[in-house]
Amino acid sequence: MWALPLSILLVLGWAEAQRRGADSYAPEVIGLLEQLPGANYGIPDNAPERELLALGPKAYPELARIISGRAWRFERYYARFVAGLPAEWRRPLLRPQFIRNLRAHQLLRQRAAQAVRSLGPLAARPLAGAIAQGLEDSDPVGAQYLLDSLCWALPESSAAVAALGKWLAQPDPERMLFGLKEADEIWPRVPQFAPRLVA
Repeated sequence: MWALPLSILLVLGWAEAQRRGADSYAPEVIGLLEQLPGANYGIPDNAPERELLALGPKAYPELARIISGRAWRFERYYARFVAGLPAEWRRPLLRPQFIRNLRAHQLLRQRAAQAVRSLGPLAARPLAGAIAQGLEDSDPVGAQYLLDSLCWALPESSAAVAALGKWLAQPDPERMLFGLKEADEIWPRVPQFAPRLVA
């Protein structure tokens, strides 16, 4: 009964391991992201962001993998799979270290989204597709960073326009939107969404 789902998860895990090994800049990008202050900010240190900016397009594949949710995809699928099992089966399959690793990945994803926003249009425009993917299942903090980055790709990127339309089509009191300052610049670029703001 569980053979097919487990086989699929194993194949996904192997494919992800192969992909991680293919990007020689991935360890450097992850190391720089881990130096960022993250969601609970202290005094920001911009040195890692400057180094990411210096890497330029070399950093984009790993940033895209992280913010889109492709990073740790196998582990998240595994967690969802185990969550559907009876309680007595879940306990031994979700070890505390695994939970800690998932939380660490969530923080890394927030930091990647933060970095893309800080890097500005040069990073946000080529990463528009990954940003759009990331908005679909990001946490509230990461989603705010991604939404801010998305505005730089409007209206040129069809992926960015579609992602914003989808975001607006699913109203939720917990969902963040652009601040008043950004709103004056953004809404004239996508006037077709104006009716959704007053619906």
